[in-house]
Amino acid sequence: MAEEKNAKKNVAGTKKKKRKLRLKKEVKGVLVFVLLIVAVCIFLGVLKHRTRFDFVESLPEIVLSVDETNISLQEISYYIMKLEADVDQTARLYDSQNPKAYWNVYLNQQTAEGYESGYVSDLAKNAVMDYCIRDNIYYKEAVQSGFALSQEAMEGIRYEAQHAYETMSIRQREMTQLTAEQFALIMEKEETAHQYMVKLASGSDEGMLQAIFLELDVGGDLYEQMKEKHVIAIDTNLWDNVKVGRVTINYDK
Repeated sequence: MAEEKNAKKNVAGTKKKKRKLRLKKEVKGVLVFVLLIVAVCIFLGVLKHRTRFDFVESLPEIVLSVDETNISLQEISYYIMKLEADVDQTARLYDSQNPKAYWNVYLNQQTAEGYESGYVSDLAKNAVMDYCIRDNIYYKEAVQSGFALSQEAMEGIRYEAQHAYETMSIRQREMTQLTAEQFALIMEKEETAHQYMVKLASGSDEGMLQAIFLELDVGGDLYEQMKEKHVIAIDTNLWDNVKVGRVTINYDK
């Protein structure tokens, strides 16, 4: 009887040991799995931090090309800055306490092609790219046709550029990194393009403003025909990272 009891105790003890070993293995497996999850999360966090888009560091990169002319993110930052400042005025009328809210409003806006719908932030971003392309196309067309600003107009633009540059906010200077000379050159190109549009519109049967809006501006028939003659390429990988409405305004401090 004593031997039988001892044998049962040994069997029971062996089973307990096996259960303990099995539990230890299960606990160890769970710990390894948890540690693996933590390691993956840390890795993804580090990777996200390293690959986080930095607008200022990306300024020298080419975001757009019109034929052989390359336009950097820095040059188009001028258009971003201007449009953000313009829309911000409306945003503050919409909600002076929270102007950011306006950028998430869904709008239907009239264009030469009809109506364009979307959130203010998306419409503004499209407008920035459209205006930059338009001005570069008209500038090229102006140069090819021999059109140039008068000396008086050039002096006026230089004066306006200097004034505009001096009144830039600290944030605008930080994000665009534009020098006074770069600022003036972009404005000269912009004004040349606009004056060339006016010259073309003056020969239209429509009124000048009507002709510019319906025929020569973005979406206009004549502009779209002219645009087809040029090779336009956008670096969408770069451009997709740009958040218009949060570059020179509405930034997180």
